[in-house]
Amino acid sequence: QRRVREAVVSTQSTGTSLQHYRNMFALPALLAVVGLVAGDSVGHNKILDFPTATTENYISYNPDLPALTGLTVCAWQQKSYSDDKRYWFSYAVSGSENEIILGEKEKGNYVFYLASNNFGADAGSFDNQWVHVCAAWDSESGVSTISVNGEANQVQEDFKKGQSIKAGGNLVIGQEQDSVGGRFDANQAYVGRLYNINVWDYALNSTEVAFLYESGFCGFGTAEVDPIISYADLLAQDLNGALSVIDGPCIDLEDASEGKILRFPPQSQASTANFLQFTPDFGTEEFGAFSICTWFFKTYSDTSRYFLSYAESGLDNSIILGEQAKLGSGSTMKAC
Repeated sequence: QRRVREAVVSTQSTGTSLQHYRNMFALPALLAVVGLVAGDSVGHNKILDFPTATTENYISYNPDLPALTGLTVCAWQQKSYSDDKRYWFSYAVSGSENEIILGEKEKGNYVFYLASNNFGADAGSFDNQWVHVCAAWDSESGVSTISVNGEANQVQEDFKKGQSIKAGGNLVIGQEQDSVGGRFDANQAYVGRLYNINVWDYALNSTEVAFLYESGFCGFGTAEVDPIISYADLLAQDLNGALSVIDGPCIDLEDASEGKILRFPPQSQASTANFLQFTPDFGTEEFGAFSICTWFFKTYSDTSRYFLSYAESGLDNSIILGEQAKLGSGSTMKAC
């Protein structure tokens, strides 16, 4: 397995002059490769952002679900709250407002409600981190599982065995319903971001759940059967309050430069003829501070090799970024 290293180089100055209109910029930098699993791109990189703890931010609609004897709900979530008892998935029917609920009952304890019965998984707190969560249930076996980041965290036996989830209920994302379609509580409102929420009408097995996680946040991992409620279905609904859809961190599939690599021949073919050079327009005559970042994968084993050089008249080493001491070979690194 290739190790990932990060080197950080920063500078702040009040007198560094970068005369960019007359200078040359040599940039033999490698860019990161991002691999995607083939699949449907509808909703890709579109994130639901719940900015504040209020009853106003939610999606609410009737997905016309039939009675279910199996269920899996999966999503990526990045919470930005530090308290507990906040819920992001609520399915309510007449006479059973807690037909399905997903969220946190206590800090770090992910809870799964079915018809007011519940169990939890002590998964730890993931404040401001993306985490993949799945809750699955099978009526015939009575086995229910909460999985976190592709692994079963809690398995509950004899959970609502032989029973079914009621049809025709109302689904709310971002709030917990105390009556069908309403009676929200700001203290239970979800705060943070949600992505790629999908609902299946059967219990996904451990291999399928692991595949969804291992496909990655930016991947297109799917189960063998299409979801009964897809993320695209949710994004097609009205967004209430300050709930919005924002762009995520994944690459733009329509940008031809994304996923491309500048490749420089190996050490045996090292040559002064291999470079990219141009005069950049920074839009200013000088900088008081700057940052430069890139991914690179080196194929040399010696030292004193550099991948960025910025020179100006009278100051050939205005900016240089590279390696003077050996960091290791055959590794993907990020330099800033």
